[in-house]
Amino acid sequence: MGGTVQNTKTQTVVEVVEACGEWLVRVVEKGKEDSRSFELESYALAFAEGQRIRLNLDKFVRLQFYRSRGFAGSVTIPLDELCLLAGDTSL
Repeated sequence: MGGTVQNTKTQTVVEVVEACGEWLVRVVEKGKEDSRSFELESYALAFAEGQRIRLNLDKFVRLQFYRSRGFAGSVTIPLDELCLLAGDTSL
């Protein structure tokens, strides 16, 4: 499950977050956003590391989700929307 979305951000970043039983990796490069979901954490981390190397970044970002507060990072996505991104409609 992948998708590319035009984004106004110009920052290049690789982010990883676990939500609703799936691991999501978001890559923002040259104003485009690509999101991929993985069932296994190890696959998501390997993909994120590969993207980090390809983009010559020092690190990728692991976001943590807190149900009551949103992301610990700079992005806030409601839990129901995050689960829809992961394909989980059980909420």
